[in-house]
Amino acid sequence: MAERGGARGREGGRAVIGPRRGGEGLGRALAPRGDPAGFWRKRPICLAEAGNLDTTDLAIVRQLAHPATFQWDVRVSYADVGRALGIDEETVRARVKKLQDAGVLTGWDVMPNPRVLGRDAGRVELPCVDEAAKRRTMDALPAMDGIWLVFDNYGTSIGLVAFWEAPSVPRNLKLLEALGGRPPMWMPMTIPPAAVELERIDWRVVRALRRNPRGSFEALAQDAGLSERTVRRRLTRLTDGRALLIVPRVDQSKVDGLVMGMLVVEHKDPKTRGDVDAFLRTLPGTVFAWFEGPVSRVSLGRRNIADLDALRREVGAMPGVARVFVEIIIRRFTVDAWLDDLVERRASEPARAAPKRSPRRGS
Repeated sequence: MAERGGARGREGGRAVIGPRRGGEGLGRALAPRGDPAGFWRKRPICLAEAGNLDTTDLAIVRQLAHPATFQWDVRVSYADVGRALGIDEETVRARVKKLQDAGVLTGWDVMPNPRVLGRDAGRVELPCVDEAAKRRTMDALPAMDGIWLVFDNYGTSIGLVAFWEAPSVPRNLKLLEALGGRPPMWMPMTIPPAAVELERIDWRVVRALRRNPRGSFEALAQDAGLSERTVRRRLTRLTDGRALLIVPRVDQSKVDGLVMGMLVVEHKDPKTRGDVDAFLRTLPGTVFAWFEGPVSRVSLGRRNIADLDALRREVGAMPGVARVFVEIIIRRFTVDAWLDDLVERRASEPARAAPKRSPRRGS
């Protein structure tokens, strides 16, 4: 299917993507699960609402990997994406290449389900006391065990997604407080448990996937030292068992007219929270969303800070809302040296010896 018109180009190495309106089918593809208000069926997404990202590009990235809805299939094909969005495979392939060439889509992260690692998932809000404390904390984060995603916010606050063993949570929070000068807030995230246990051979496949998430089965088999048939069979098992997540690496600085923000909503009336969260689920341009604990959080893109502030005022006027504020996200990056070490150890562990059979009586 040929791509429809719209101004496009490159300026100084930045992606400049002109306005374009998506159709009803695309709106449904972008919709959060359930679409409680029917918002996505009633009204297609326009570019301005999606933070100056082409709606087809945004839909493709979300379909390939959307952490908010737990994308377990790390090998979803461009043909599958095209069928879901009502476009052809070559359009998907060309769009992904365009995003890669522009430096917007810089790669993919394959992450084992933290439950497979025996860890809990949670978001950490860390309000550092000043700029010096923030720099000190940012410098220390890559060496910390279990830190996965880092949100570098405007000002002195930092947002984190961490995977920690339950007994280590208080200790890690104390360490962050010592670095930042203020107590952080830990908010548990609910992630479905994996339905399979990983064996050493599975970890070899995971290691190969982390090195080359979109590599061919032949390349993965070579890296893992296994047959292509074994890799296919093991990957199907891991996918069906919800053992892996895939997340895109996106450089928002390469998109003109995009401001990423974290909308944080504090509730004063639990009776009206359902209505507020239902509205938040319909917001276009959403990347991540959390509706657990005492507050709701939505990470989303807009054209400028004024648009984010207008949204803040709109949500703040809703019944039952105590307070709303927006954290401006300057950049988001992954910290995963600890994960590579862990995967390498598990992939290199000697195979467990089969238990010895007891001798038969009378033999």
